[in-house]
Amino acid sequence: MGDPVHERRIASQRTIEVGERQDSVERRGTERRQSDHSETRPAQVVVGAEVLWTAADVARFLRVGRNRPYELVERGHLSCIWIGQRLRFDPAKVREFLERQSETLHLRRGGR
Repeated sequence: MGDPVHERRIASQRTIEVGERQDSVERRGTERRQSDHSETRPAQVVVGAEVLWTAADVARFLRVGRNRPYELVERGHLSCIWIGQRLRFDPAKVREFLERQSETLHLRRGGR
């Protein structure tokens, strides 16, 4: 029979090796998922110094539903840029829209 201390040391080394292999596999999986995601993501459109936003970006910024930016464009409340068949939004214009909305609300409440 072997030395119990020696056997425990070997067992703990195996555990460490298995843990290191698992970490390595997880890192490779994460790297693969990140590279897959970056390949499917469309290139960002830049105007001036800012990246144009998608309708999803606008919805996230305004904290509204995903269809709301399209509705705002249809009603003429929010300007957009057409690139092919896709809508893009200038972040500065979206911020202006938000300021106009808050000013309108401020005036409706009697300037309080």
